[in-house]
Amino acid sequence: MDSVSDSVSDSIANLSIKPKRPSFFTSLTHFWKDLTLLVLGIYLALWMENTVQDWENDAKQQDYLYRLAQDLNSDIQSLEYLQKKLADKVSKLEQAIGRIAQDELAIDNESTATFTLSTASTINNYFFFTPQDFTYLSMRESGDFKLIKEDAIKSRLIKLYGQYDFLATLQKNYLQGLDDEFIPLWLRSVDILHDNLIDKSLIKKPLYTNMIAFAYNDTQTRQNFIQHLLTQTRQLQTELIQQSHNATE
Repeated sequence: MDSVSDSVSDSIANLSIKPKRPSFFTSLTHFWKDLTLLVLGIYLALWMENTVQDWENDAKQQDYLYRLAQDLNSDIQSLEYLQKKLADKVSKLEQAIGRIAQDELAIDNESTATFTLSTASTINNYFFFTPQDFTYLSMRESGDFKLIKEDAIKSRLIKLYGQYDFLATLQKNYLQGLDDEFIPLWLRSVDILHDNLIDKSLIKKPLYTNMIAFAYNDTQTRQNFIQHLLTQTRQLQTELIQQSHNATE
């Protein structure tokens, strides 16, 4: 009887210490909780990464806008200085054309030689513009141009620097005219070292007088174009400064 009682007690004890297996529903609930936490953690990590990237891009955009505005400010100063030089050149060439048109220049007169040398010097002074385009070009080459959010700003920048390129073409055309025609004539007619006119009849030669007319027309064309360019550059610079301030707010 005692052995039977002990056997029953052992069986009851074994049953009492045997772990209870969780139900399928409980396991599934724990699985979904863990999965939800995992997905939420990944989402938060991605959100934080994107947010930090947006902050960095906004800071880059602000810096680029400021640097572009500074570049344009430098361009404005250069263009304003250039305008004064071109205006003075146009005035001198206009006076030269007026004197030649009166046909009162005697070939053997010393004042005519001085006038010829002076006018040629005016023609040779081309006064070119070189933009500060490092920031713009580096943005285009690196792909950071896309960081500028305003499409209108991007379009105006592309247009402005395209007009800078057109002005460079006008300048190259003028320099080409000097190299091809005027400078060879000048080298044959003048003792440059002593600043002495060798060919006294130079003032009467069509190539010389035509070059004066060419220089006058070309300089006026560039002067008018630069005046239009200055207006655009000033407006865009003001807008870049405004956008730079807005980016910090």
